Amino acid sequence: MLQIIFIVFVLSIAYYLANRDFNQKKQEKVKYSILSLVVGSMSILLQLVQVEGYIQLLSRLFGEITFMVIGK
Repeated sequence: MLQIIFIVFVLSIAYYLANRDFNQKKQEKVKYSILSLVVGSMSILLQLVQVEGYIQLLSRLFGEITFMVIGK
């Protein structure tokens, strides 16, 4: 289950990187779709993983997303 979530997350990041040269509205759509995917994944992971592991994973994922958005 975690592998499926990770694969979908990586594919959404690849989709974002492939489409980030489009106009601003499409960029915003992709950003929001990635954010909604992350929130959905986190709600599933919260049920599967211990709370400490969840917090660690959450901070790691948001750190990577912040790096991607700032580094563009």
